[in-house]
Amino acid sequence: MQDDPNLAVSLARVQIVRYMNVCSMVLLVFDWTISLSEEVALIWQSHWSVANVLYLLSRYLPYIDTTLNVIFYLKPGIDTKTCLRNYTVSTWSTGLGMGISELILMWRTYIIWEKSRKLMYTFCVLWILWIIGNGSLVVIFVKSLRFEPQPLSIIPGCNLVDGSNVIFVSYASFLCMEIFLVIMTLIKGVPHIRNSHSPLIITLYRDGIIFFICLACLSLGNVILLLTAPVEFLDLLNTPTRVLHTALCCRVVLHIRGVTMRRARGTRTTGPPRTAARPTTAIELTTLPAFDTSTYVRTVSTGTT
Repeated sequence: MQDDPNLAVSLARVQIVRYMNVCSMVLLVFDWTISLSEEVALIWQSHWSVANVLYLLSRYLPYIDTTLNVIFYLKPGIDTKTCLRNYTVSTWSTGLGMGISELILMWRTYIIWEKSRKLMYTFCVLWILWIIGNGSLVVIFVKSLRFEPQPLSIIPGCNLVDGSNVIFVSYASFLCMEIFLVIMTLIKGVPHIRNSHSPLIITLYRDGIIFFICLACLSLGNVILLLTAPVEFLDLLNTPTRVLHTALCCRVVLHIRGVTMRRARGTRTTGPPRTAARPTTAIELTTLPAFDTSTYVRTVSTGTT
């Protein structure tokens, strides 16, 4: 068995996935570490709201599924029942977390569209349908998984031998959602950027576009892998996508709140006279309270101390 070339190739593929999962865990912890001071100042010390709850769920849920994925590939002597249980929990946690992050992005796009009620209802319907559809796909996917003991006792982790590629539809739908959101962002973004030099406006659109491009590329990569790659590469981009999705989404919220807070502090200390105050655009007025910066709305919107 040790001389089986197919086994050697399979083990080499799984080792690559192990590296990706460990690197993703390191990235998750590293990103949290370097942004912790901002999180404390802008999230924990701010007025509590739905936005805070969504942010924290998006930030900390990945520790569940990412940790389980590392255990899945690295724990020696793990039995097949535990493998299935861990993989099931990890899959549902990943789906829930990415759904919450999508909700944050929809909220951001809703703000850009100046809190359009029609868009809000559209997003609500889309998100509910998206969650129901992807939940059904996860059920089908989990039921298709088949694990066997490792061919050699010295090999750590689980041995996934079969699984449906139906989950590619989930990533495809995620890609379509990203494309839709970026189109909606660009429709409003072009005139907003032309008519405003506000750092808040620039941050809102810059982070959003960069975020969408990165996630769209990862979603496309997952779709291609699930359709064409061998079963060993099933999770090659899954955990990296999850971690980067969380990191980028949380960065969007922190950057917006950071710019808003700096503007508010600068206006309070060195704000221009009333007669010289620059008129505030509608997008600025609608952006601030939605990200729980209501403390600073009056200062920023009026330009007074």
